[in-house]
Amino acid sequence: MRTFLIDKTLATFIESNLETEVAYMPLLAAAATFYLLPTVLFYVFSQQLLFKVYAGGIRR
Repeated sequence: MRTFLIDKTLATFIESNLETEVAYMPLLAAAATFYLLPTVLFYVFSQQLLFKVYAGGIRR
């Protein structure tokens, strides 16, 4: 099993562990959660602004 010390990025860590014959799924699930976390946090905190821009373009 590889560690973060060998791989350079989180994406390469996930890819290299998926390519192994026996993958340790809890570790891959945790890595995938960390990989998606910035996107989810961006959506949560900018949701109001995104919907204001979307609603502002509609003419009544």
